[in-house]
Amino acid sequence: TSDNEVKIKYIFRSMDRNELEQINLKLSNLNNNFVTKEIYRDPIWKVDEDSKILEIYRQIYFKQYDEYPINEIWRGAIECATIKNHIEGLDIISIRSIIKLFHTVEETTYISSWCKIYNLIIKLLKEL
Repeated sequence: TSDNEVKIKYIFRSMDRNELEQINLKLSNLNNNFVTKEIYRDPIWKVDEDSKILEIYRQIYFKQYDEYPINEIWRGAIECATIKNHIEGLDIISIRSIIKLFHTVEETTYISSWCKIYNLIIKLLKEL
């Protein structure tokens, strides 16, 4: 930033390719001097229902909590998709703690949820 110039850099991340395309389209349609540069694009992450690690994890979770975990995609899964994209045949799952208000000054996480994950991961590693 200087007296007569302001530079704004931003990164859009999404696991939804259509959402990213819509953002890029809207930015290109603005009448401004913004320079839009795509540095990289994360691959789309989907739950691999055939994952052996996922099946073992689900069974361990069920034994511990008498219910199966919910298979859903969250923010950390974007990084998993990038890693999986670079290692052919990698069997990988993403497990998350309870976090509220991601990437804000009010972001909150709960130690009890981290303890739960830690214990599940230890049991998973013993099974593998």
